[in-house]
Amino acid sequence: MRAVLFITLVCSFCFSSLAQTDSVQEQTVNYLKINGTQTQYEGAYDQMINLIKTQFDGQGVPESHWSKLEAQKEDQVDGILNMLASVYRSYFEETDIQNLYTHYSSSPEAQQANQSTFINSATGQKLVAVQQSLIQNISAASESWSRDLYLATLDELKGMGFTPKQQ
Repeated sequence: MRAVLFITLVCSFCFSSLAQTDSVQEQTVNYLKINGTQTQYEGAYDQMINLIKTQFDGQGVPESHWSKLEAQKEDQVDGILNMLASVYRSYFEETDIQNLYTHYSSSPEAQQANQSTFINSATGQKLVAVQQSLIQNISAASESWSRDLYLATLDELKGMGFTPKQQ
């Protein structure tokens, strides 16, 4: 009976920790959505597809393939947002993420009016302190995401028998 109670308590603790982690991950992704990061990567995805379309122009790639790639945009952008959320979570605690979300979800006028207060807060000071390292890690994740996505898309088209124009 003790073993069952012990296992139940351990499982409850583990599931509670996982739920909390998922909640923090979700909150971090939400922060990345409201601060413009999602829009930035949606634009980057569109630019990549346009670049690849140019490289395969005149090769007869069916429109249905381009439509399929367009339909994958949301999942691909969600992937990079989750990668970036992990980067942010390596620097910031849950309360910091909540503070970032609160500040950047306010109107631009409110952000400007509260900028000094925010920068002088513990979260603002942490943001300033880790900014260079954070930028480097975000850049590394972004480069990895875009390179892998680009190469996978090229490989898929080549596997379908299409050849890109020589650049």
